[in-house]
Amino acid sequence: EHELQRQLPLSALFEAPTVERLARLLEREDPETRRWSSLVPMRTGGSRPLLVCIHGGAGTVLFYDELVRRLGADQPVVAFQAAGLYGHQAPHTTVPEMARAYVAELTSAGYRGPYLLAGYCFGGMVAYEMAQQLRSLGREVLLLVSLNAPSPTYNAAYKPVFDEAGPV
Repeated sequence: EHELQRQLPLSALFEAPTVERLARLLEREDPETRRWSSLVPMRTGGSRPLLVCIHGGAGTVLFYDELVRRLGADQPVVAFQAAGLYGHQAPHTTVPEMARAYVAELTSAGYRGPYLLAGYCFGGMVAYEMAQQLRSLGREVLLLVSLNAPSPTYNAAYKPVFDEAGPV
């Protein structure tokens, strides 16, 4: 970005994972046609149901890269990075609001389902809420995976007790 005075979305790293392919992408890319998006296509194509990965509390999705590589070429994958992550827009303030925005972005991008949803840590709660919203829209959710995530009622129910050594 510094050298070329151009910004590309995170999805460019997945569309063009080599220097050569990134150069070709930059040659044909009109910077005005690409807007920042929470939706990051990590692998397009494939005949399996779409895997939708949700960011953790840090808001990034790059840690899903190794998983995507191991799933095989027939597994399409998209991920959601947090709005507000790079200062392009205001962050969402609630889980339902975030899920609503991600569902809208997912469906407006033409992904019709059925869906496999996966959320890491905080993203597990967002994935759960997305599953509820997608089902209320009549969309099929085949699987909900929670990776190291608290339950949706975790924050309300958890009241830690501390002593000198930490949580009891």
